[in-house]
Amino acid sequence: MPTRQKLLVTTALEETWGDDEHLCFLGKWCCLYSRKNVRNERTYEVLPYHWDNRKKKYADFQYLQLFNGTLIKELSVILNNIHDMNYSEKTWEIMIGYWLGQFTAIVFDRWTMIDYAVNQYGDNLETIVLNIKAESCVPNDSTDATELFFDDTWNHFISAKIIEQVTYIKVREESEPLVQKYNDEVCVDDLRGAMTLRVKSYVKSLFKKLNLSFLCSGTYVFSSTYLSLFNELKLNALLGWSAVYAKMPSVPSIDYNQKCRNWKIVDIKSNKFEEIARLLIPQFMPKSFLEGFKECREISVINEFSDKTKVIFTSNSHYSNDVFKSFMIDKVDKGARLVIGQHGGGALHKYNGGSAFDLAIADKYLSPGDGCKGDNIEDVGQLFAQQRYNKYNKKGPALLVTVTMPRYSFDLRSMAISGQMVEYFEDQFIFYESLTDNIKEQFIVRLYQSDYGWNYKQRWIDRFPDVKFDMSGKMNSSIRRSRLMIGTYAATTYNETLASNIPTIIYWNPEHWELSKESDPYFAELKRVGIFHDTPQSAARQVLKIWDNIDEWWYEEELQSVREIYCRAFAYRPKNLIERLKKVLVDEKDKCRA
Repeated sequence: MPTRQKLLVTTALEETWGDDEHLCFLGKWCCLYSRKNVRNERTYEVLPYHWDNRKKKYADFQYLQLFNGTLIKELSVILNNIHDMNYSEKTWEIMIGYWLGQFTAIVFDRWTMIDYAVNQYGDNLETIVLNIKAESCVPNDSTDATELFFDDTWNHFISAKIIEQVTYIKVREESEPLVQKYNDEVCVDDLRGAMTLRVKSYVKSLFKKLNLSFLCSGTYVFSSTYLSLFNELKLNALLGWSAVYAKMPSVPSIDYNQKCRNWKIVDIKSNKFEEIARLLIPQFMPKSFLEGFKECREISVINEFSDKTKVIFTSNSHYSNDVFKSFMIDKVDKGARLVIGQHGGGALHKYNGGSAFDLAIADKYLSPGDGCKGDNIEDVGQLFAQQRYNKYNKKGPALLVTVTMPRYSFDLRSMAISGQMVEYFEDQFIFYESLTDNIKEQFIVRLYQSDYGWNYKQRWIDRFPDVKFDMSGKMNSSIRRSRLMIGTYAATTYNETLASNIPTIIYWNPEHWELSKESDPYFAELKRVGIFHDTPQSAARQVLKIWDNIDEWWYEEELQSVREIYCRAFAYRPKNLIERLKKVLVDEKDKCRA
């Protein structure tokens, strides 16, 4: 009897699910929780995820870093020829490197999974490909690219492009899909908070415009520094009012032009993945790098002082603000120095595409403590420090802070990615279930502001109908109203609460959240005093143990000593932060060859 044909499904788009075929889902990203009833009417399987293998994931990261370095060299020559420029490889890496690192990781991920399916089922595999206009999947700029990376239709299209290169899969072409969008749940709703943010933004903008217009020389350029308005003004004053604040216009809508993409990256001896990546890069590169590159350069001039720029300081604008990057690469190519503040806080991850990009392009990388090591890393302290010191409500609820990552992987990093979020969700349910009913009544769950189609809130409600959610718009306010903050992932929040001396418990699966080797002894100490836990059950037991007198535990001399040592390494708040920062910027100015 012939083997039943399997239908390979690459995304959650149900237009590609056929009629009654056996479905072979490329990953858990295909399986929307909100559509489980539809899915359960079919026979299906979900392919095992290759990056569940930690060793392979890290090895792939190292490989892709080397491959991206090769691509930067190749693309620098090509883009200089296209735009009649003579930029260095580092300059082009600043402009395209963040997008390129994400794009190659995406192509590698999807190609690996498709290749696995082919190896498993060979000629017994077919797929439905929707008729989608290529230009609708070309991003306008880096910001647009990131949004598309999370989109079902875009992921279907790029998977189809990869499948074109895999001859074993039979293709059935269908008409263009209906507009199908998952419900990206908004998890916070605080109109007063939103209004406050708008007012603060306006006041901050007004101060900067006044400062820019009358005082500044433009030796330094600030953009998204993460400093408070007060600290930015204080820093500028210490610098003799020589900094301007870059507020760039958005990238305009750019027309697609296929002629700008009729070029190829010379295919040196390479493997199948590298061949596919080189083929797809010209097709998917943001228009701001090709069709609109000249226009972005023209509108990136800040003011009449911009020719004097010697140091550029940012913590965020170098990722996706392509107009700012157009300004930045022109100045860096002429010798200006680039200073980058650490995005977020705490110990660096074992590997992270974003952090690798930061360290590769920065002349000086500002870390929040002396625990981060590297040739161009400078120990300055926490730049953001938004949480007020020791401000919490001893009679308030506990706050469980959770996160969601996109269903589709968009970067390679030592965090829970893609379908691994399902295991992360289960860890949170195990933790909550391990608490007593009395404590559950005094617990509030804070969801991440974007749901990415996981339907995370509904998952909570289905498991625990009486669960309470934090609907406040501002994290800081929620923490101040709470007696205990429980962090569930390795990122910024717990570093702020530890630095602010607010009772904190953290836990995560070390198989998914891996930090730098330098941080290991510090986390061993946090674990010893009951702050850090590597299972949800252990964290829940600690909550039960300390609940009746959290402060007695928190202010133990030994715990406070461990906390202070950790904070000096990864969450430092020096009283002379701005003076330390000024010294770094002045030192970089003196090194400037512009």
